[in-house]
Amino acid sequence: GWRLMKFYFMIGLPTETDEDVSAIAQLGQKVLTEGLRQNRKAEINLGVSAFVPKPFTPFQWEPQNSLAETHQKLNRLRSQIRTRRLHLKPHKPETTYLEGIFARGDRPLAKLIVRAWEKGCRFDEWDEGLKFHLWREAWEECGIDPHFYVERRRGREERLPWDHLFIDMKKEWLWEEYEASVQAAFVDDCSTGKCSVCGVCDYKEVRNRAYELPRYDAAGKLEKRKTTTEVRAYIPPVPPVSLRGGQGEIHPGFSYQCTYTKSGPASLLSHLEFVDHIRRAAARAELPVKFSQGFHPQPRISFGNASPVGCEVSDSFTIHLLRSVKPEDLYQHFNQTLPDGIRLLAPPVLISPP
Repeated sequence: GWRLMKFYFMIGLPTETDEDVSAIAQLGQKVLTEGLRQNRKAEINLGVSAFVPKPFTPFQWEPQNSLAETHQKLNRLRSQIRTRRLHLKPHKPETTYLEGIFARGDRPLAKLIVRAWEKGCRFDEWDEGLKFHLWREAWEECGIDPHFYVERRRGREERLPWDHLFIDMKKEWLWEEYEASVQAAFVDDCSTGKCSVCGVCDYKEVRNRAYELPRYDAAGKLEKRKTTTEVRAYIPPVPPVSLRGGQGEIHPGFSYQCTYTKSGPASLLSHLEFVDHIRRAAARAELPVKFSQGFHPQPRISFGNASPVGCEVSDSFTIHLLRSVKPEDLYQHFNQTLPDGIRLLAPPVLISPP
């Protein structure tokens, strides 16, 4: 019964050919033909964006397509779409070009940002807000060549602007991955196969091996493996109780009402920012916070209505814990981890013991 489907594609990847670009339109037409057999109103959207090389990836040395090349590939696609039910939805090439400049940029680009802002550039991530001609004027006035950042291939030994940042991954490993990708070579998944020694794991305290393929001896019996790490499961201090109707098990919990004040700079926080600060403070205080059930568990902290930004307020929220905590201890630990301007006014009140 579906009428519309959207497919996402990327152009401008290393080793790409014209045939690869044309295959996007061919696949779209093939799917549309099948769709029309099921629904006479079927339509296909082809979302196409241009590739932008990023730091700390195997393609950080690769050049990005120029504006002319990107437009040429998009025009190639447009010329091969001959039905109104197949829609090309490209990402604006000028926006992608700007992203390429700043994705691998360095300190001199700071003055470019300031100059573009002074010339009136605002909300440039929106197509209707992009003033690309002003960016051109800005980099010409600042003496910045965008081709240096976007369209040239970096050498292996070139010192990159982000080399001083420590992210564990070895630069040599990234280059090996780059060479493997250019040759279309198979690389093992280190979580199940051979370790490629990227530098992140030391296989003593850190071991990126969530699953291992089973091994069998000559007799066909499953071999037992020795693990190098110990996984400890969290056990609630109070046994869980069964829910009525066989819906599973859940801990009844302890609920505390916390009265707080929000003043000074903290009054400028939005409601969502305030909620985030409370959640982080509870985590820093190592409180046994109860979490919701389901696919995306969330800490069980209930808040009232949002207060206006800029107003100093006194209000309350309710926090649900897995075990009982002395109100004085809860008051002390919470206030030690809360940011300036947010404080509990008194020890929390236990409102719903199990």
